[in-house]
Amino acid sequence: MYHNNTMAAVVPCYNEESQVGTVIETMPALIDRIVIIDDACQDRTAGIVDEYRKKDGWITLIRHDVNQGVGGAIATGYKWCRDQNLDIAVVMAGDGQMSPEDLPNLLDPVSAVKRQLHFEQSDRHAPISPLAGASPAACGDRSHGRPKFVCI
Repeated sequence: MYHNNTMAAVVPCYNEESQVGTVIETMPALIDRIVIIDDACQDRTAGIVDEYRKKDGWITLIRHDVNQGVGGAIATGYKWCRDQNLDIAVVMAGDGQMSPEDLPNLLDPVSAVKRQLHFEQSDRHAPISPLAGASPAACGDRSHGRPKFVCI
């Protein structure tokens, strides 16, 4: 939980057996769910994630039968987070190249925007905030002025 927002880390993985355990172990406490996308890995990534899942219920593993690339894996994770009614989803690379310590610096401005504006992620062709010249309703906000879901 971060500033009263439920948070998930979306972790796209393709053959990350050597790093995915470290990514899971270093995830900060402000993350409520880890959503790992196995993008048709050919190694032991899914097996390693399953071992962590047995110990910790906050990890979700979604497996692609066909490799969709990092963009497809991220989109799958974002959709899962949206469907679970989480407030914020961030991407953390499965190879450990992103530092979890950077999350608060990234999240503070987003959390402030989410609280102060009626911000909601929308499709890439639509304005994403009232400041861009659209009302919350035009951004797809069906929550009567409450922000819904932000993808970072």
